[in-house]
Amino acid sequence: MTYKTTKSSAKSIPIQIAIDGPAASGKTVVGQALSKIIGCLFVDTGIMYRGITYSAIENKIPINNQSTLSKFVEKLKIDFLTDQKNQESQLLINEINVTKFLKRQDVEYNVSLVSNCKKVRKTMVAKQKQIAKNKSIVMVGRDIGTVVLPEAKIKIFLTASLEVRAARKFHELKTSKICTTENDILLDLKRRDTIDSTRQNSPLIIANDAKIIETDSSSISNTVNKIINIAKQNMNN
Repeated sequence: MTYKTTKSSAKSIPIQIAIDGPAASGKTVVGQALSKIIGCLFVDTGIMYRGITYSAIENKIPINNQSTLSKFVEKLKIDFLTDQKNQESQLLINEINVTKFLKRQDVEYNVSLVSNCKKVRKTMVAKQKQIAKNKSIVMVGRDIGTVVLPEAKIKIFLTASLEVRAARKFHELKTSKICTTENDILLDLKRRDTIDSTRQNSPLIIANDAKIIETDSSSISNTVNKIINIAKQNMNN
């Protein structure tokens, strides 16, 4: 896996920030804003799982057949295109830009099922570890602090109520002109939460040393500032 970028994000002493949380808890927008302020690479591991979900659907790979699915994923070439500041990333699967398809409803519905496959997660975690190796990075997902970057000094877990998360997701999908209802989104988030938190491999859990931040009533900038303060305290200890 390679990053096509003109500027290295590596620092003499890499700063790695792991941000986890359920869907629509604010990980991506907060992670992007944070990485821009501190000037390091941003990686949303969720779009990697969305990318392979889209590819599996398009290639008519049976998602419930874990053996076939994992063999398919192992052969995929996954790359990112980023801008010069490593902020806006486009996902390439086998050199095809699939970014515009990642919010599709069938991808949205099946991504937790794909990420629930043990061998798929093993393959993706290895790729994610390689991305972060010796780099200053803000990486967001569901198992970053516990599995992908367990040695990260700064671990954050974002939470929000199911109702707030459903409202956020509804607004996001509405702007994408995807037809759905807020109640349907709430039910789907609840289903995905169950899959993500109960899977045997890399479940969505809070790392023992993670700082929990509730985002229901916190703005993006306030949440980012809280993380920056946590990072500063960590560096001073």
